[in-house]
Amino acid sequence: LCLFVHVHFSTGLVRLYFLWSSIIMILRIPMPVSANARLTRSCRGRGRVETSKYRSWKEQAIWLIKSQIDKPFSPEAKIHVDVTLHFPDKRKRDVDNPMKGFLDACSIAGVWNDDSQVDVLNIKRGELQPHNGELIATITEIL
Repeated sequence: LCLFVHVHFSTGLVRLYFLWSSIIMILRIPMPVSANARLTRSCRGRGRVETSKYRSWKEQAIWLIKSQIDKPFSPEAKIHVDVTLHFPDKRKRDVDNPMKGFLDACSIAGVWNDDSQVDVLNIKRGELQPHNGELIATITEIL
């Protein structure tokens, strides 16, 4: 049994969640490329293709994720993901923009079979982390 505490700082509202789960892994990777910078138009008429910046980030993220996992979730597992985004600066950003790249990298690295297994996804903004920023994810299986 895991207890998750959610505190809404502006209102002071505290919510407690009890879930039957087991903590499987905690991942730390560089801040993903924004969804707005993932794709670009191809000059050869192939539609939209991944940018070199996104491909480079994805290669590094997959390698780092593989180095941090012991075993993947089963294809039948229902998964809960808590993400804290530590942005590199104070620019205005949407917290959901980095999620597609992160979830895809986890799929390719073998954390789970497909990101459709993620039933719960919580995203929050953490403290600033100068230079590249960081994404920290706690991933659990919902039993």
